Parts: sequence; structure tokens; C-alpha cells
Amino acid sequence: MELKVLDQTVNINLDTTKRTGVMLSGGMDSAILLFLILKEIEDKKLTLDLTAYNVPNVNDNADNYSRRVIQFLESYFQKQINFSNIGTGIDYPLNLINKPARSLLASGLVDILYSGQNQFPSEAKDWPAYKYADGQFIRRDPSLPDPPNVRYPFIHLYKYHILDIYRQFNLLDLAAITHSCTVRKDGYCNECLWCIERAWAFTKLGIVDRAVMPT
Repeated sequence: MELKVLDQTVNINLDTTKRTGVMLSGGMDSAILLFLILKEIEDKKLTLDLTAYNVPNVNDNADNYSRRVIQFLESYFQKQINFSNIGTGIDYPLNLINKPARSLLASGLVDILYSGQNQFPSEAKDWPAYKYADGQFIRRDPSLPDPPNVRYPFIHLYKYHILDIYRQFNLLDLAAITHSCTVRKDGYCNECLWCIERAWAFTKLGIVDRAVMPT
């Protein structure tokens, strides 16, 4: 699949000979990545050993939101999606790709792992909670090549590019059930970097985020 997203291009080339995993947090990035992979499978009538993996972080209710995404996509594609949790959320606190990815790959459960990581906005250094988030989360340098067994198809994108994919496929209903806040289990704190980044993306594209709840 080659998809034009505003000023960027997303490529997803699935290898049907490989057991494939997708990191699913219940957030916007991983939800639409799983959608694109499932659409590629459907459009090309592929057979792929695919499982979505969630780290059930106790702080942000990731397991619950990931299951909502799975239910939405199962209804959309009319097919069952393999879904599994990794650990308890205490095993891999606030780190949704590095340790879980290494664990999955080392275990032999998957051969290829997809991550929805994308770039921080340049404005992020001046946003509240930036230092905290930067200290706890890692996003890859887009100039680095992908490791042999991990794929980052969104690594050159910003959050508003992610939102444009939702808009292209008329999937704002899916965006509305995703969760970005890392402080509250439901709703938004509107202070953490992830809440602010999400609001920034919707504002940039002039779209109302129906998921934002009063605090």
C-alpha cells in the first residue's frame, strides 16, 4: 500500500511469510495503523498471521481502549482480529515499543512488528509536561533506518498527518473512541503532552475532536 498523506507518503508492504504483530495502545496512531494493515489484507486478499498486542498500562486504561478499537475494526471488516496483552502494565511502564517489542521478538511469537510511532511537533519543547514526557517516552529519529524486524510506517509523520488518514477513510468515528491521555483512565487531563499533541492536530486540520470530554 502506498498512501498519500498531505505532504508525506506512507508505505505498508506486508510479508505474508512472516508472523506479524502490531503494537496497539488504544491511541490514534496504532489504531489507524492496524486499520491500514487490515485494509491491505482485505484489498489484496492476503493471508497473514496477524496479532495486535497491547501493554495494559494501569495509568491510561490502555487495555480497555484497545479492546474498543478491536471491536470497532472487527465490525468494520467483519472478521475476528487476534488480540493479546503483554504483561501486566507494571512489567513495561510507560514504554509501548522498546521493551515489549524486544520481548515479543525474542519470544519468537512474531517475526515482524509494526509500531505507529511518529514525530513530536517542533512546538513540543514549549508545551506543558514536555520534559516529563520526553524523559519517559522515546520516539525514534526518522533519519535512522528501520531495524530488520520492526516497521515504523508513520515515522516521518506528525499527529495531524495521522488525523488526515482518519479523514481520508471517513473514520473519525474510530478516532473518537481512541484515547491519548496518559494521566486519566477516561477523558482528558488537557495538560500532558499527549493530550496537547492530539488537540494540536485537530486544531491544525480544523476538525472537532468528539472524544474530548470536559474535565
